[in-house]
Amino acid sequence: MRSGQEIDCENPSDCEGAADEGYWGDKFISSNKGHKTNSVYIANATEYGLFIYESYEIHTVQIIFDWETLVSNLSVGLVLSRWVLALVSLHLGAFCGKSLWFSGGIGCVSGAGSFKYLPLASLPRLKITLAAFWTVGCRFEGQQAGLAESWFAVYPAIVNFVLIYYSLLNFLGKILRRRVSDVLFTPTIVTLCVMHYFRLELAASGWLKGIDGRIPTVVFSDEVKKMQLADYITTDLAWRMSGRVALLFHVKLAILAVNLIPLLVARSFPVGQRCSDLGLHGVEKAFALHARYVGGLGRSLTYMVAVVDRNERRLSSSSFTAKVVSTVSDDGGADSKTTTTITPLTPILDQCSDSQSVNPKANNNAPQSLTTHKIVLVNSYEIIRLGYLVYGDKYLITFDDWDLLSSMAPFRSFCHFWNHRVLAWRLRPVATDGDAETAGGRALQTTEPADVASRRSSIATSSLVASVSL
Repeated sequence: MRSGQEIDCENPSDCEGAADEGYWGDKFISSNKGHKTNSVYIANATEYGLFIYESYEIHTVQIIFDWETLVSNLSVGLVLSRWVLALVSLHLGAFCGKSLWFSGGIGCVSGAGSFKYLPLASLPRLKITLAAFWTVGCRFEGQQAGLAESWFAVYPAIVNFVLIYYSLLNFLGKILRRRVSDVLFTPTIVTLCVMHYFRLELAASGWLKGIDGRIPTVVFSDEVKKMQLADYITTDLAWRMSGRVALLFHVKLAILAVNLIPLLVARSFPVGQRCSDLGLHGVEKAFALHARYVGGLGRSLTYMVAVVDRNERRLSSSSFTAKVVSTVSDDGGADSKTTTTITPLTPILDQCSDSQSVNPKANNNAPQSLTTHKIVLVNSYEIIRLGYLVYGDKYLITFDDWDLLSSMAPFRSFCHFWNHRVLAWRLRPVATDGDAETAGGRALQTTEPADVASRRSSIATSSLVASVSL
């Protein structure tokens, strides 16, 4: 506007125009408002001359926080808190020298209820989560910019979507009886976040056919309000959410396909072998399952096979294997005789077939003395993966029971809650002169249940035997 005179902009509202607002659905609002505009126009009578125009815009994105967002965020928070607790347990055990170090991927929460039921808990907001996933990497112009520019909605939605996807992979792995690697979880999240962070550079790179800087909106606000979850399957909604940009759409499909590869290449353990093999190893007998036969996310060399010299009470050698070894008696010292996973060395060399051999190199270097025995320990990663941790260096309890005890602990000094019974397995003392302790592991005291409620303990224990590398 040419006024021919200087305008006093001491009050910005007198100079700034009204904000240009755009709605995408009923939850995302984006607005652009001009701010600090400078316009200089110099021309002659024929309007030939020079002009300078500078304008600074304020871009505002708003999202309405509703109960769907609350439920979704809480469900993701429960999964992440359980994962953090598992990581702390693993790394604390390694730092204290009580277990080996494990990286601790998302497979740590394979058995957690919050992770298994995450897809159901995320259903109320799943439409927006899928919309955010297909919007990743798109620099939109128009109404859908309200979603694309909401970093506080897109990045959490990426994490939520990948968690849901891996929860479904975990479910399929359990159905198909397969152990699935979780190594691609973090790279997948990082790749999607980087794609969206550099969306402006992608749009201006020239790699996207027909795009010269911004992608026009294809899915408008009215359609979003009527959108159903089934539309992602029955219509081309996902294609249009990606702005009909073939490269970005196919890249996201490729990311999903690559994450399926670990499930497809994994082998299912045979049902017949699983049912007929009764050689449970210590803690497996307590839990009534084979650690290596629990399908789902998370893979490791399940067993630590240690060679123990009972005469000198020292560890001769150790190796890792996923094979099964038969069980005999464990010498737990003069005060404690338990049944665990110790096998004499000479018989084990004769009994092992090609499918049940331990480390060949360890077998070649093993001594031939009858006092030397092999002990099989379930590693700490598998214990965490099954949903258990060591409490107070004395008990083996579930994560759910740990949550209960931890939540009640702050009120212990001034408030008495109703009584709770917690299932726990009592560990043998570290100083016990047993084979498991000599090998650097821990063992449970006995195979028989023992109710200690009469001792007025805060934990009622059902003590079962196990040898655990914790």
